Amino acid sequence: MRSIERSDHLFDQIYEILWEKILAREITPGERLSDVDWARRLNVSRTPVREAMRKLEQEGMLLPLPRGGYELRAVNPGDLKGLYRCRAVLEGLAAHEGAGSLSAADCARLDQLITTTEQHVAERAFDDALKCNTEFHSRIIEAAENPHLIRLLQSLRRLILFNRVSLINATRLNPQADLSYGGHIERTQRHHRLILQALRAGDGATASSLMQAHLFETAEDMDRILQQLAAVAP
Repeated sequence: MRSIERSDHLFDQIYEILWEKILAREITPGERLSDVDWARRLNVSRTPVREAMRKLEQEGMLLPLPRGGYELRAVNPGDLKGLYRCRAVLEGLAAHEGAGSLSAADCARLDQLITTTEQHVAERAFDDALKCNTEFHSRIIEAAENPHLIRLLQSLRRLILFNRVSLINATRLNPQADLSYGGHIERTQRHHRLILQALRAGDGATASSLMQAHLFETAEDMDRILQQLAAVAP
């Protein structure tokens, strides 16, 4: 666990600690989180812990409990599909605006990320593949140089990342879903190569269209995998 630095931004540090533990699956769906418990663990007062948990609630990751405290929400098929459809429109705009801003070095890094992701998929290292996938999209968003767009996507994509990590964990216990997820990641890299080709050419309209189609298809893939998981749930 990262150490706490006493400062005016204590709540931000606690928020990041909780977020990292959620991604590391040290906090699991359905688990109750108490501000009293976490204040004791972190050796801080309850106030910044409550603020951090309230932010996680506002972002859609924690659900308030009637008896007090919160629980980490489970992946919801409808929520994830809706999130991806919103993301598709926003990242389509990012691809359009970023097409003329990417340097040769930027494009080379995007190409490297695709290749590295393909290697991770071949090794079934889906956590590592997701990290590369996230960086690929992040670099395109940053190239748009639109602070309003970046701010909107940061909040949205953090919630999507939470759902994707939860999904990857669930597929490990289901061979059919695991196979479906691997096939999905392989297809996304083909999409990424087409998007990169359009970005290299400075063709914002095509890059935007391809990005939206890519993320709309991802929404359908995620929905299909979640249905497979639900079909065998106890």
